[in-house]
Amino acid sequence: MATRTVINTAPITWPSFVEATDRLREATAALAQLNDASESADRLRLIRLFGITEQTAMRYITAAHLERTDKLPR
Repeated sequence: MATRTVINTAPITWPSFVEATDRLREATAALAQLNDASESADRLRLIRLFGITEQTAMRYITAAHLERTDKLPR
């Protein structure tokens, strides 16, 4: 026996379209920031971007970029 699903959708209105594109733009900007942070080993950038402490930023950098932090004193 086959099951069919019917999706009831209303026509899109201009305000809902604008709201959806605004959310998409915000999500894209957030993803760009996360990507930039994941490639960077700059603790000040991470502190400003995520509002974290210097200790937390260094912990993240050490975990993400072991090759860059091998020679740092512990």
